[in-house]
Amino acid sequence: MSLEKLQPANPRDVSVYAPYYQGRKRSALPLAISLYQRGNLEGSRKIEGGESIPFVATWNISSLPADLTRCRMQFDGNADLSYEVTMANFEFVDF
Repeated sequence: MSLEKLQPANPRDVSVYAPYYQGRKRSALPLAISLYQRGNLEGSRKIEGGESIPFVATWNISSLPADLTRCRMQFDGNADLSYEVTMANFEFVDF
């Protein structure tokens, strides 16, 4: 599924996260929550002066903004190029 086909999340799900965001970020929240609820993203990262490198990002899903999300990102299908980060859900959704 491409990001262009992403549908806004349920307003009830969005309202739980709304207090954590201000201004223009709030207007993007329905799509951000929808992407978060998918639990993964695949794409490629353009490298200046080189070829694009494919990546896969996966994360655990929770309905509570203060819960922790662990996101794992792997580049080029290579386990040596894997990275993990853990942060509060509302911070992760902000990215």
